[in-house]
Amino acid sequence: MNKAQIVGKKEAGLTRNLVGFKMLEKGIPRQGYSLFSFDNKEIGKVTSGTHSPTLDEPIGIAFIDVAYAKEGTEFLLDIRGRKVKAVVCKTPFVTK
Repeated sequence: MNKAQIVGKKEAGLTRNLVGFKMLEKGIPRQGYSLFSFDNKEIGKVTSGTHSPTLDEPIGIAFIDVAYAKEGTEFLLDIRGRKVKAVVCKTPFVTK
């Protein structure tokens, strides 16, 4: 990537944000799973996910379209063909 391409992308603005999320329904998020809006538009991808033993609930990190990145926004996560609800939440997941 050259300087002009980098400057062009910077001027265009962000299209995706890295956010934390928690599952609202049963399922464990895994890397590469797709995120969808409620109108079935793909809005992102999971970068990391697991079941948190500290919180005793499934959590993850994902790149998601800026329009859906606000804390409290619900979306669907495709887990092997089954869409389940999740919600954007504040990170870090555990505070002192």
